[in-house]
Amino acid sequence: MAVGADKKLTRQVKRVKACAEALETLEELSGLHQSGLKVLLTDELVRKYSINFYNATIKGLRKKAIVENWRRPWDGEDGKFFEFMKNRIVLSAMEMVEEGNPDSKLNVNEALMKEEEEFERLAELDEYKSEYDWEDTEEMKKYECELYDRYVCENRGVFGRMKSMF
Repeated sequence: MAVGADKKLTRQVKRVKACAEALETLEELSGLHQSGLKVLLTDELVRKYSINFYNATIKGLRKKAIVENWRRPWDGEDGKFFEFMKNRIVLSAMEMVEEGNPDSKLNVNEALMKEEEEFERLAELDEYKSEYDWEDTEEMKKYECELYDRYVCENRGVFGRMKSMF
């Protein structure tokens, strides 16, 4: 009985902390002028689509490296992240092919092509959506990227623009 109560208490403490953080963020945002809020929201939307584009591009390059049997030693420490992603991409592609035809013998190229076809098919289903939307922006922490942050810091604002001139 006490274990169940501890779990409920822990869950409620997490909820209270999340609500307190949300309240703090809302109080900070309520102090912004409308133009400042527009800039902030625009930056968040640009971040979302920039990171999505970056991730899709990197995934495409990783797929090409898998098919061509290339190494990517710069992708993570000594290429460890590439090996991790390679296994993940290949396994998901092979699972997709197996679901469609469980008796087929698989090779990596066919599995990757099948995954790409499925991705394109799903993209066609989403055609009715607007080009830019606020979907999936509740938790912006997933769009954190050191490379993007460095780029924004170096190229935006007065100091970033001045630095890029010299």
